[in-house]
Amino acid sequence: MDSRNRNMKRPFVQVDFVEKLVDVATDLDSLLKNQVKEDHLKHKAKEEKKSSHLECFSCVRCEKDFMLEKEAIFYRCTECEYEACRFCHQPKQARLNDRHDGCRILHLAGSKCFTDPKIFPANWHSLFSAQIFIVGWQSLGWQCQVELNSLEGQAIIDMFCSTFFRPSNLRSIMRIQNQQLWEKYYLKRKHMVEQIGLDKIKERALFHGTKKENINLICQEGFDIRVPTANGDKCGKGIYFSPYSRFSYHYTGGCKCMIIARVLCGNSTVGSRAMTRPPKDSSGRFYDTTVNNLNWPVKYCVFDNSQCYPAYIIEYSEKTKEKRKECY
Repeated sequence: MDSRNRNMKRPFVQVDFVEKLVDVATDLDSLLKNQVKEDHLKHKAKEEKKSSHLECFSCVRCEKDFMLEKEAIFYRCTECEYEACRFCHQPKQARLNDRHDGCRILHLAGSKCFTDPKIFPANWHSLFSAQIFIVGWQSLGWQCQVELNSLEGQAIIDMFCSTFFRPSNLRSIMRIQNQQLWEKYYLKRKHMVEQIGLDKIKERALFHGTKKENINLICQEGFDIRVPTANGDKCGKGIYFSPYSRFSYHYTGGCKCMIIARVLCGNSTVGSRAMTRPPKDSSGRFYDTTVNNLNWPVKYCVFDNSQCYPAYIIEYSEKTKEKRKECY
């Protein structure tokens, strides 16, 4: 091939090479853009996941706002260093008996369920997958088995065992997911918050002892103030609860089962046998509950069944003397 032909072909080779460089540069630019976009999305997802574990919380004492993990039951204010329970708003060491075990249980429901009656507690399972038939209970309601080794299960075990008088094992825990009863309880709680404030409704997890044949009806229709109970009427003619499982045990009829209920205790006063409703306080508002002792209440008497929601059925067995170890 002569030199003239070589000179004629060279420009075409250069043009082709330049075009390839342009294509490569375009591809690299596209790859870089995609990589940057992908990194941005990953970072955004990571931040969203991180923020999903936090929520804004206000200190009850100084009203300072700060971020707190959703799972945390206690907080220490970054401003006044006040340590308290985020659920009941009492100081961390205020309760000598249950160590806020009841607060741990109630906190699992989250706070969104109290913003809309159609939003149910966060720890409820899908209602369509939650319905099961239990031969022993002959239940037709919504019930869910709670795993004993879950956070929810361990909180219930701690609450039961710390206030029982014998070493025991919890054999099963059933969560009650009754929409109708929950909506009724939701409205009562909402009205109480509007009347006396969130920090004074004193929502607690309390035990209720009753015979086995009554449990199924309570879970379906709620507690009934019209039905005579074996709990007596020392604090009035109402529905009785206790923070101590050992006290409620005496009213189970030996069935080794109890109910744990959410109860809006609110403002309390000492009750008497003659009361069919609580008396009024100095402002003219009825007290929410009556108790046997204001300083150390063992009995809570409720006169409005919308103030109490049956949350769990627990079934337990007592340990023999030879096998006394830690409670489950």
